[in-house]
Amino acid sequence: MVRKIIDQYVDDVVRQLPVSRRRQAEKKLRGAIYEMLTEYTDGEKPVSRDARAVLRELGSPDEVADSYYRQRRKSAGKRGRIPAQTAWRIIRFMMILSAVLVTVGTLLIVTGVTSNTALVFTGAALALLVMVVRMSMPVIEGVRLSFVRKGKKEKKK
Repeated sequence: MVRKIIDQYVDDVVRQLPVSRRRQAEKKLRGAIYEMLTEYTDGEKPVSRDARAVLRELGSPDEVADSYYRQRRKSAGKRGRIPAQTAWRIIRFMMILSAVLVTVGTLLIVTGVTSNTALVFTGAALALLVMVVRMSMPVIEGVRLSFVRKGKKEKKK
């Protein structure tokens, strides 16, 4: 059970990393987790509760992946990825904006204030853009924007 918990955690982290770096990062992370687990249990055989405690200490898979990008940015001088929470806020804002544009444009047309359909088409185009971005996110290397899995219930033994 301990191995299963650790494997799931490592998979969740590694899935968010660039494909070219996954194998190396997986080895490092797995080694660090087992080392921490050995220290945590004082060399005794760990149980699932111990594994969960060590993983909680490391942080969520999203936080570990973000720290990988921060560390890589510092060492290579490259830009990191947009944090998942920020990206979802941007997407949510764009969807709300598109709904407002379509609604206001439709109201203006229906009330006879204008016959210009630019607002409606702009809102619809923005909504389509957001849908395309959301559909293509898993394809873009190194970008996995997912909801942060906080408060996930643990299975009882």
